[in-house]
Amino acid sequence: MSYDTTILGTSGLVYYWKLGEASGPTIADSADSNNGTAGTDAVYGQIGLPGSPSKALLFNNASGGSQSVISTANQLSSGVARPFSMEWWFKITSGGLLGSMGPVYTPPQTGTINFGTQSLEMYAGSDGNVHFGTIYDTLGSGFCIEPSTNPHVNDGNWHHLVGVVKSNNNFLLYLDGNLVVSNSNTNNVATYAGYWRLGRGYASGYYNSPPSGGNAAYTHAHAAIYNVELSAATISAHYAAGSVAAPTRQKFMAVA
Repeated sequence: MSYDTTILGTSGLVYYWKLGEASGPTIADSADSNNGTAGTDAVYGQIGLPGSPSKALLFNNASGGSQSVISTANQLSSGVARPFSMEWWFKITSGGLLGSMGPVYTPPQTGTINFGTQSLEMYAGSDGNVHFGTIYDTLGSGFCIEPSTNPHVNDGNWHHLVGVVKSNNNFLLYLDGNLVVSNSNTNNVATYAGYWRLGRGYASGYYNSPPSGGNAAYTHAHAAIYNVELSAATISAHYAAGSVAAPTRQKFMAVA
């Protein structure tokens, strides 16, 4: 079974952008109709995951760091209900904003995003670590979680990242199939009215925030959003499905 089939069969799937288009700017949502719009620096048709026939997309960010952003078409005016899970694959050699949900603007965003109110960010930091952060009120209060072991994801290899916000507002972060950090936050996490974005956000002020507020060249594949808390077993299975090439059917010739 391919990775694509595995994701489409997962309970709670809301949006799924494979990012395997041969050209753009429309990025298809394979689970719903919330298509994305890619910026002008996006490079299509990159080599994808071993476990998927789909290609990947390079966020080149050559024109000032904001032209490859993918913004979804549909505004979530009432926000994202908890629990929910965010999942994607990426490979990067520096720091960068991997994905976010936040304030309203007209996509595609090509200028500065001012996150003065609630937002949700997932990024590779200047320290090479992965981070999952939020600003949960209009006063700028927030927090950020990251693995204490610092796995250094800026190695140019594919990595699988899943962020989970539970119904009780606790945050969990999984990397390459394993839970690497969680917290016991009890603050009422914001509802994040706005748009889902890939390759763009605003991480300035967060712990070890990436250079230029979050923009870097990196390759992205298979972004998915769920309206459930993905279990550890499901996340481990997704990582395995994307990491291992699907078996090919061998042909045998009869020998006289």
